[in-house]
Amino acid sequence: MNKNQELEALYDTVAQLYFKNIQFLTKHYPALLQKIKAFESLKRENYFLEFIDNHFELVDSKGKHYYRCNPFFDALHRCKNIDQKPSFNLLKTSEIKKAVCYRNSINAFEYINEYLQLFQEQKSNGFEKFVFLGTLLGVHLNDLANVLHSNVYLILEQNIEIFRLSLFLTDYEALNCGATLFFCINEDENSLNDSIKQFLKYKTEYNHRIGFEVSHENSLGLIDAVTKACIDHDPYNYPFSEYLISLKRAFFYKQHSLFGILNCKKSHQVLNAPILFLGAGPSLASNIEWVYLHQDAFIIVCAAACLRRLELLDIVPDIILSVDGQYKQVIRQFDVNEKYYHHSLIVASTKTDLDVAQKFNPQNSFYMPDNLEVFENTGYFTGVTVGDVGLDFLLRFGAKEIYMLGFDASVSKTGKTHDGIYKNSTVALQESNVLQNSGLKTKTDLIKVKGNFEDEVHTFMQYKQMIDSIAQITAQKSSDVTIYNLSNGAYFYHTIPLKKESMVWDSFHFLNKADLHKRVKAQLIEQSSKNLTQRDINDIKQEQKIIKKLQRIGSSKTTQEFLKLQRTYKNSLSLQILEKFFNLITPYSRGKNRVKAEELEYFQYREVVKELETSYQL
Repeated sequence: MNKNQELEALYDTVAQLYFKNIQFLTKHYPALLQKIKAFESLKRENYFLEFIDNHFELVDSKGKHYYRCNPFFDALHRCKNIDQKPSFNLLKTSEIKKAVCYRNSINAFEYINEYLQLFQEQKSNGFEKFVFLGTLLGVHLNDLANVLHSNVYLILEQNIEIFRLSLFLTDYEALNCGATLFFCINEDENSLNDSIKQFLKYKTEYNHRIGFEVSHENSLGLIDAVTKACIDHDPYNYPFSEYLISLKRAFFYKQHSLFGILNCKKSHQVLNAPILFLGAGPSLASNIEWVYLHQDAFIIVCAAACLRRLELLDIVPDIILSVDGQYKQVIRQFDVNEKYYHHSLIVASTKTDLDVAQKFNPQNSFYMPDNLEVFENTGYFTGVTVGDVGLDFLLRFGAKEIYMLGFDASVSKTGKTHDGIYKNSTVALQESNVLQNSGLKTKTDLIKVKGNFEDEVHTFMQYKQMIDSIAQITAQKSSDVTIYNLSNGAYFYHTIPLKKESMVWDSFHFLNKADLHKRVKAQLIEQSSKNLTQRDINDIKQEQKIIKKLQRIGSSKTTQEFLKLQRTYKNSLSLQILEKFFNLITPYSRGKNRVKAEELEYFQYREVVKELETSYQL
């Protein structure tokens, strides 16, 4: 066979592989096939498959070569370094020491630690899930899969034309043998994030170590997309115990008629004056004198963590927001002279600690439903921090002109994350690099985001959630609402960066704070309720019946019987909380030591059901 015949046979082979892949996509991924056909109908060619020096090369219209070597040799090199592949870790592998803790209540993190102790000598070194960031011609995909033997693969490629060319050299059907494939090809930002989340939600027990391979430097940006989705999908962000404590305490407060629970389902025109919304970031400390000079021109709304800074200059806030349910952290925030909070209006989360609530003046205190609509037509707030939850509160209660200060959502150049009046307000600057560091450290690794006054600032990946949450909240604000950001930190979308020096603040009218306090308080009372309605009582009785059914479930078919109840009682809060319990612990309870794991799971399940029973007592 001469060279021409060999070349012709080679092109026949790749053409056959292409048609094989087309048949595979037709049967299993028709939407992706339609996307490819739509591109082919455009008859555009920006990339080419060329046979050069006895190997296929990916070349663009400007003549750039993407491999610059035999792609088969490139694949072999990647396989030899398989043990050095970086990873994203969504499941904890070591004891969780610093975590949210509520007194006299179930702690989801302690539950996880019990599993970690049970399986501490059974750690897996492989990747049960793997992500290909970019495909190029895809030759390395099959070779790596033959070494990895992963159960689930996610294939990300932003260029539909490059992916189409990979159909000539990659056997996607073979990749699908013994594994599940997720494709995310040429997607916009929202669809890309949704596709990654679907991959993460599938077989969550495989989220222990999610390895990844970057095909080319052009695909490095996809790391940020996967990182964001991993942070959003992190099961530890708001585990089942958060909902449990919110349910338990909300019932206690309303049954004892201690404080009014606000109706957050509707919009209310309560806050119709300029709002100065203060957070405990470094920008508050550097601008506190300005706050003192202009405090009478605004309704001062502050996070409880600001009180110690405000006390230094004798600034009494009009409204105080508190969303943390822990005792030690919040009680320290109110460790100031009583005058700085006793006469202020306090709006707190329904999961506020009972002993912390004793410090509040009951005549001036209100509760925000936290992540659960426990009572009839109250709605609820969701969010990451007091910054986004507080902003959501202000907008729902009629604020039209908001000035944010102290919500930096970033790390300063000197490493400060919070007002220096608090301990542990400084961190060591260390940028995240998942290419070099195994795992994903959301609370310590730093990334760069758009700055409010600077091009870029550093922030934690976990803080990025707050930035994204604010973006979602502000995207829904009406056109007559204006939000200014005075902080020297991260930029918040749909807000206006404003340096205080650029405004003439003396033109602002002083507010009559006494009249303001009476009016806002009266309207908040009008929009809140202290007593259980008949509908609430009926709902409680229904939940009590469901809990009795849960208590009768045996250890052998816990999950199956739970799912049956869930199909019958789709609106049950108890079952929704239990679902979150199972979602969190299932990846851990399916380890090698299955018998002990299931025993532990059933014991924990019984504890959660007992806590639900206690919560719903009339």
